[in-house]
Amino acid sequence: MMKLKNILIITTFLLYSFPFMQVISQEKEAGEYIQLGDKFLKEKNYREALVNYKQALIKNSGSIKANLGFAKSSLSLGSKLDAEAGFKRTLELDAKNKEAIAGLAEIQADLGKFKEAEELLEKSLKEEPYNPELLLARAYVLLKAGKNKLALIKLEEAKKRVVQNYEFKLLLAKVYIANKDFKKANFIIDELISKHPENPNSFNQKAILNFEMLKDSSDPQRLMEETYIFLHTALSLDAENFESKRLLIKNLLWLGKFDLVEKKKYIEAKKYVQELLVDFPNDPYLQYIAGYINNKLKQGEESADNYLKLLELQELNELGRFSAENYAIANLNENHTLRSNLGKYRLERFRFTKKEFLYNEAFFHLKRAEKLIPTNSEFKQELLEYYYSNGDLYRLLLFLTKMRDENVDDMKIHNRLENIFHKFRQTLIYRESFTHESGRINFGMRSESEIFVFDPEPEKGLFTYPDASLQIGNAIKFALSLQPSLKLISGSEENLIRNRIKDKKGVEAYTESIYYTADILDVLDKDRKLDNKIRYIAYGTFSEDKNTITVKYKLYDRFSGKVLDTINTTASNRNSLAEISMRISKRISSIIPLDARIIKINQDAVIVNIGSKDGIVKNQILEVIRPGFDNIKMKVTTVDEYVARAVPEIVGWNKNLGLKDKVIVTGVKNSEPEIEKK
Repeated sequence: MMKLKNILIITTFLLYSFPFMQVISQEKEAGEYIQLGDKFLKEKNYREALVNYKQALIKNSGSIKANLGFAKSSLSLGSKLDAEAGFKRTLELDAKNKEAIAGLAEIQADLGKFKEAEELLEKSLKEEPYNPELLLARAYVLLKAGKNKLALIKLEEAKKRVVQNYEFKLLLAKVYIANKDFKKANFIIDELISKHPENPNSFNQKAILNFEMLKDSSDPQRLMEETYIFLHTALSLDAENFESKRLLIKNLLWLGKFDLVEKKKYIEAKKYVQELLVDFPNDPYLQYIAGYINNKLKQGEESADNYLKLLELQELNELGRFSAENYAIANLNENHTLRSNLGKYRLERFRFTKKEFLYNEAFFHLKRAEKLIPTNSEFKQELLEYYYSNGDLYRLLLFLTKMRDENVDDMKIHNRLENIFHKFRQTLIYRESFTHESGRINFGMRSESEIFVFDPEPEKGLFTYPDASLQIGNAIKFALSLQPSLKLISGSEENLIRNRIKDKKGVEAYTESIYYTADILDVLDKDRKLDNKIRYIAYGTFSEDKNTITVKYKLYDRFSGKVLDTINTTASNRNSLAEISMRISKRISSIIPLDARIIKINQDAVIVNIGSKDGIVKNQILEVIRPGFDNIKMKVTTVDEYVARAVPEIVGWNKNLGLKDKVIVTGVKNSEPEIEKK
């Protein structure tokens, strides 16, 4: 009986103590995983460190060390959202953990949450005003927020309070770079490389410094070849260092101009992009760069896949979208998924911006859709309605003619076409015989002012996207092509000029763009007669930051030698490129004087080659310029889209006027002018 009682007691003890023993066992196992994680973290083997910290968290989710280790190793692998979650969980378990506070603040700054980061640090610094980790974190947050001078002040103050170890000096170098004090930054980085040759971060920072100094370097090629060596050294120290790979990709794209035949640098860049995409498949920047590189390497389907993924991840990437569109227009048929999606997006934006009364941007989107999906039935209907609503008889005539040829049995189209042609026969341009037998307008009668547009130059050395300069320039040129009173130098003539500039100045590294310099203007007129020089040029700079684009352009008159206007414009997020491009094109169009001429002299009036598309209205006052004589004023009596009829206000005018006489716009007689209804 006694034995049975003892057995019951022992059994009861074991049953009740088992959960406690299990917890002890789990804590022991968690501790072992944490030890391994700490070991791998110290050795910079971040993948293995992360695996072990995860195992520790499975065993004990409430471990402060495991959560902190998880956050730090995730951060080292570039997983900022995981790192943020790890630091937050650590603070739930230990609200005063300074390492977690500093880490979370830095992550929040990286994610653009500057206010949250500063508030978190200020609260902790009130409790421990001289805590080294918090002081360094504050400087880092200020630096990320763009408060470069304040970050330097705070770091200088912290010198007295913290040990000037490796991390402090590296941060100080970053702050000096941000404040453009490259000499001091270079001294610190060289010292760190000398004293800590085993640390890849020093070599990475050297590369960043070289990128910043690139724009003003007297020997940029040597600087970038040196950078290539530094980054390969960093990767030899840590083969998985994602920052080294990202920096090296930029470096290789810059160096790519020197091996355009074999393209070895692009192939190497693709290798690192592919490696990074394994770890960061949802990184929009990597998808953009992959699309760009694959296009360079003529690997079309891969490029299309990259652009599709990019726009799936980051719909508001305006540069990426425009880059993808130009790639699709040049390389893909209209039924390809990428091209079709891009075209439908533009059509959607057209409808939305039109409803919001943003007519300039709406027109931009509609014409981009025309480039991408010209045969799409929904697009055709929208274009037809647009022409009707704008009274664009000529384009309606062409469009309906084409529709009739495609749908010969559709009587509705036949009737519409007959109705439009009846109206067109009543127009001034038709009555005055400025159409061919086919009904097409003779655009040889027009004499628009010509303009050549240079690509905008980046305000900093090595910006985010290598084709940003080209894409912004292309968007501005596309918008200018929509302005009826201007003639954009484009097509084969533009390509010839661009190639001559590249031959003279060399290919622009990283961008392959052409930038304005005074010594290349002679190239513009090489194949032209002396009396037919390109008069106007546009050139400028740009900067881009996340989803914001800022462009500064100058309009230069080569005849007068004067800058006629400087245009500064900024836009963010969706629609930004369309906004900027249309603003610039409209401003340029409004500043350049109309190049108007007399193209026909009748018994009772003259015909001038400008019309409602150029802003001319009924009762407008025009003047004929007569060198050595008084100008002759004329009043507009009839306006078509491209021509106007004007009656001179002096007797015997037909003896003094001739074909091709220059005409300028001076004013309007009526207070309420109106365009003649056709």
